[in-house]
Amino acid sequence: MKKVFFIIFIILIISVSTSIAIVSYFGIKERIFPHTFLIKNNYSNLTSSQALSVMQKAYDTPFELTIRNRVYKRTYKDLGILLSTKTTLDQLYETNRLPFPQDIIGYTRSYLSQKMILPTLIFTQDYYSFTQTKIDFSQKQDEVFVDNVDKKLNYIKNTDVNIIDAEELKKNIIFHFGEKKVVFEPKLIQIKNELEERSVSEENIKIGYMFAYPVELIITDLTGTVHKEYISKEQLKSAFQVGYDRERGDVLFFPDNSYIQNIADEKVKKYLQTDAQTDIQSAVNNIKAVLLSRYKGEPDRTVWIKTLIGPNTKGELASRYIEVDISQQTMYLFYQGSLLRTYKISSGLYYPTPRGHFHIINKALDAYSDIYNVWMPYWMAFYYGEDINAYFGIHELPYWYADNGERKQRPRDFLGSPHTGGCISLDIGAAQEVYNMSYVGMDVYVYE
Repeated sequence: MKKVFFIIFIILIISVSTSIAIVSYFGIKERIFPHTFLIKNNYSNLTSSQALSVMQKAYDTPFELTIRNRVYKRTYKDLGILLSTKTTLDQLYETNRLPFPQDIIGYTRSYLSQKMILPTLIFTQDYYSFTQTKIDFSQKQDEVFVDNVDKKLNYIKNTDVNIIDAEELKKNIIFHFGEKKVVFEPKLIQIKNELEERSVSEENIKIGYMFAYPVELIITDLTGTVHKEYISKEQLKSAFQVGYDRERGDVLFFPDNSYIQNIADEKVKKYLQTDAQTDIQSAVNNIKAVLLSRYKGEPDRTVWIKTLIGPNTKGELASRYIEVDISQQTMYLFYQGSLLRTYKISSGLYYPTPRGHFHIINKALDAYSDIYNVWMPYWMAFYYGEDINAYFGIHELPYWYADNGERKQRPRDFLGSPHTGGCISLDIGAAQEVYNMSYVGMDVYVYE
């Protein structure tokens, strides 16, 4: 009988011990294992509901963002940062949920080492929008000034516009999650005005190319001999001033016409015979055109300068008068004893241009020819031909209207050779200059 009682007692002891062990085992499984940290916060022995409460409190706790001298108070939610409590809790309970006996082994080891996990924070588009918002500390705007010695634009950055380094702040927020009175000082990324900086850099390349090489002059003297001269890079730099319109982003060029003309004169005068002249104005225009072509990236070209015999008079015939040389297809405008302008013309082909001494008879801004059915801008009549019952005059290249209403104009290539019905045609712009300088009664001399 005693033996039976002893066996029953042993069974009871084993049953109670087993029950206690089972209860203890499941109790351990319900709490986070010792030495488990969410970043720096100890979550050891917390139940899931306790852990969730602590996490939520940490998530709702405001913190400060200090951006230089500006302080902003925010919460994670304000910045578009969400906390996945389920995923975070799963990580905290990861060892608890191992099968037996790995969970018991993990529990035992937790006393010997620490386990740190990171909160599962979700950084939404709102967070990245916040970090990409520009923060302006600028005292004044960026500047572009022109160095007219080296002929280049200099970009000076004065603006101080920044955005927050999103990834760096993201790491700090994760690693300081749940800390009390935490202050974040985000790293700033300065925004450059890359478009304007790149534009200035590209303009400097184009400007540099303008002055990178001398301009070649080919001079033909009266004997037909060809001579080469060069306008140096230094002379070219002195001949042009560079400007910059920052609002439009345009580079501006201001040629020193007198300086360019003096250079051209100096280069060609050694090849001039007595009374010979060169078409310096065309040379000046061509030199400017070469530099502008370089600026646009167009192929470089040579400037041709042709030596001419020059006018038949020296400005002594009147205080102001016009001389036309048919053989040279050139007009000379004299004022106060000096040659003021030289122009290429086109004289009579279908009917000869009258030769001799004339006076301007009448003027009109736009005259019409019944014979050729064309309009003649800046008309200055100097002779009336009774045999054909028509006036001969000086005017701009004529124009007319086609059947479809399109305006047509006589080609500028005609200048320099006879192509008219007897009048004297000037280039677009040139006729207006002569028109503005002329008056009714003004002397006109036409030489063979």
